[in-house]
Amino acid sequence: MSEEWEKIAMGSGDKIYVLVKKHSTGLFVQKKYYLDGKLDCYDWSKKEDKKSLGRDVYYFTDLLMRLSEDSDGSLANTIEMIFWKVFNSLDSDHELLTKFISNFSYLRYHERRFLEGVAFATFSAKIKKYSSTYDTIGEGYVGLKEYDNALIAFDMAVNLDEENKELDEDHICNLIKVAIETKNTISFERGLDLLKANFPESGSIQEFNDINL
Repeated sequence: MSEEWEKIAMGSGDKIYVLVKKHSTGLFVQKKYYLDGKLDCYDWSKKEDKKSLGRDVYYFTDLLMRLSEDSDGSLANTIEMIFWKVFNSLDSDHELLTKFISNFSYLRYHERRFLEGVAFATFSAKIKKYSSTYDTIGEGYVGLKEYDNALIAFDMAVNLDEENKELDEDHICNLIKVAIETKNTISFERGLDLLKANFPESGSIQEFNDINL
């Protein structure tokens, strides 16, 4: 698939702009912000920059959780700039970026750009496999109403949780919900059995018990 860069001015001068790389499909692949003609990124060799980068990664999820309060889009713009500043500071396969990239998908989901969100989470999964990343991929496919693909992703999330002996109630519930949507009896029963065995106090058990596929 071919990719090309597009320069977009961000101000009246010629030193503040963003370079945007897109696939031939039109999906955004990468952005580089330039402030005063210099790429906005951290210098990984500098102690202070390294600290600031770590802080941005740490607080990134908190910012994403406040998106529902973002009435004017300013928070979304801030998250976008922080993400690309960190991304452009490290090699694209750096392990630190794994969950960071996956979490960025939620900004795209907030913007109803589900296909782009799935693409980012899928890229993250290629760096390192986390169950939370596959759960994120599944959520994107639900947004696209591609429930068969969502089932595959949620199933992978639960499989990884089982391998790590760290089952997650939300991951199991997501699997069950999509199994209901796709009328997949095997996945539904598997999910419900896991929920009952590992989260017997879950309020979702009765709700799912009342469903006949």
